[in-house]
Amino acid sequence: MSNKNKMSEDYMGREFVITREIAAPRNLVFRAWTDAELLAQWWGPRGFTNPVCEWVAQPGKTIHVVMRAPNGVDYPMGGEFREIVAPERLVFTSGALDEKGKMLFELLHTVTFAEKNGGTVLTLVSRVIKTTAEANRYIGGFEAGMTQSLERLAEALTPKSGPLVIERTFNAPIARVWKALTNKEEMNRWYFDLEEFKAEAGFEFRFTVEHEGFTYAHHCKILKVIPGRKLAHTWPMRDTKAIRG
Repeated sequence: MSNKNKMSEDYMGREFVITREIAAPRNLVFRAWTDAELLAQWWGPRGFTNPVCEWVAQPGKTIHVVMRAPNGVDYPMGGEFREIVAPERLVFTSGALDEKGKMLFELLHTVTFAEKNGGTVLTLVSRVIKTTAEANRYIGGFEAGMTQSLERLAEALTPKSGPLVIERTFNAPIARVWKALTNKEEMNRWYFDLEEFKAEAGFEFRFTVEHEGFTYAHHCKILKVIPGRKLAHTWPMRDTKAIRG
């Protein structure tokens, strides 16, 4: 369809449905849609960045994102969250803003997250609830742009081959660093709140992390210990649930 035809077509009430399977756990995919820092890494067509990403996933909270194209042109968008059922469903509105901050058009989005073989089936249903003749050219490119955006999301969450290696040099003796890594009292100063910890192969320890309204529970197991040289343990995220007041 030519740009001219897209501009003349009336998109009011049009519904777009995009489904994608992502090789990542549902909790992680849901978080990528609700954590502003993560969302800014994949939102928008290829080559776009998001220098402004005000995205607080709570009912009634407004959305303000500025998408920057590869040529440097900014495309601001606004919206509002309407419903959040973690980690199953998100409902929100969004649309492009003009130079005065007025919505040019508006879409109602419903995103559902379903578990499948350890991965996630993401379904996005977007319905046009407000538009104008001059806004149709933007809506005409919505499906292609959103498809690229979801491709970026899948790529960001797909496990990369090989291990992730992070190195850090400390200005301290090995014995001091080892103690900070294996002594519960020392660990509670910089790590997480642990009830118990023993640097022994087979020992299991637990901790929880609260972040932006969610609780992430971990149940780890020590695999190998070489005192002063090596400490290996698992790092699974067993459960994620919303904190309810």
